[in-house]
Parts: sequence; structure tokens; C-alpha cells
Amino acid sequence: MSRTVFPVTKLGYLVVKQVSKPISKTLADRAKTSPVFRSHVIYPLGRLVYRVQVGIKMKEMGLKGRVTKVPKLGDDKLTDMGSQVLAEMLLFSMVGGFLVVAVFLSQGDGLEDKDEEELDLMRLRLKRLDNMIEDQQKAVDHLETNIKLLLKSLKSETDD
Repeated sequence: MSRTVFPVTKLGYLVVKQVSKPISKTLADRAKTSPVFRSHVIYPLGRLVYRVQVGIKMKEMGLKGRVTKVPKLGDDKLTDMGSQVLAEMLLFSMVGGFLVVAVFLSQGDGLEDKDEEELDLMRLRLKRLDNMIEDQQKAVDHLETNIKLLLKSLKSETDD
């Protein structure tokens, strides 16, 4: 069963593999000097990868059932596998983080245009409201003058 992989994706994976080798070596050296790092981080990752590889090989060979006994792997192999997986995870998470930030920043440009349109619409509405207030103020002034004239005329009629 052969899978067709996009060439760019395969190339990207190979680049990550090559870049992760020095990081993996540094992590392996660190695991050799730190028993806590080795026993709690590197070995469990190495065991997990090894179990997954054994399961995949069993499926490729057409064997059915669960993997119950996996032969033990040496400490050096576990350290190498665990540090390599950890280095690749770190690189993929960094690249993924950069991609998320890039997408977020590129979407921010579109939001500025939308915000600008909304701001223009709000300015237009504010201008209309100002015009309505001016018209209403003129009407109020006109009504006040009419009321004053009516009061004057009523006062002059009552005085006569």
C-alpha cells in the first residue's frame, strides 16, 4: 500500500527532520545527564513511538489482534527515539505557532478595512443626527417666537 504524498509536504518534513537532528542530539545528551528528564519525558515518548511502530508493522503484515507483548528496546534506542520525537514535536509546534500568528496577522488587515467602513457609516449617521437636531432646534425657535407673539397679542387684548 503506497501513499502519494505532496512533494512540498515531503520536502518540508525532510527539512524538519534535518533541522531536528542537532536538537535531538542535544536532548539526548541532556537525557543522559538528567535521570528525571530521561525517565519522565524521553523514555515514555520513545516507548510510545516504538509501540506505535510495532502496531503499524503488524497491520502492514496483515496480522490481526492487539499487541500484547512488545520486545524491550535498549536505553540508547529509547533515548534516541524519544529525543528525536521531542525535537520534531518542538519544531512542528513552533512552525505551527508561526503559521497561526501569520494567519491571524493577515486576517487583521481585512478587519481594518471593515472597521474603516463601519466608522464611515457611523460618521454618516452622526452627521444625519446633527442635521436633524439643527432642524428641530429651528422648529423649537420658531415655535417659541410664535408663542411669544401669541402671548403678546393675548396680553394686549386683555389690557384693552
